[in-house]
Amino acid sequence: MKYMIIGAGGTGGILGYCTVGAVQREGKQREMFKAMICEIIALAEAMGIHFGQNLVAVNLKILSDLAPEATTSMQRDIMTGKASEIDGLIYEVVRLGKEYEVPMPQYEKAAAQFEDKRY
Repeated sequence: MKYMIIGAGGTGGILGYCTVGAVQREGKQREMFKAMICEIIALAEAMGIHFGQNLVAVNLKILSDLAPEATTSMQRDIMTGKASEIDGLIYEVVRLGKEYEVPMPQYEKAAAQFEDKRY
């Protein structure tokens, strides 16, 4: 559960140069966050992990309770040029998607953009 919100939230925050506040309101960032959560759910299902609840709603509720200016540690690390968790939170999702034959279009798009920037 934590992996899901940190990966999707951090990725969206980095790509959109935004804080949690952008995901708390309707718009492009929120839709990307929801799509990434759905991709992780599909991957988990393919791996035999079943959550049995609406994880999009659960994760949006978690985000709604955060301060609008909040960011993830991955975001802060990348913004300050430090080593980050990008391999485990983004690239590993893409690798697992390929291994389990689960389409991961949002994560693949993010990974391609990050590789271009050499994060």
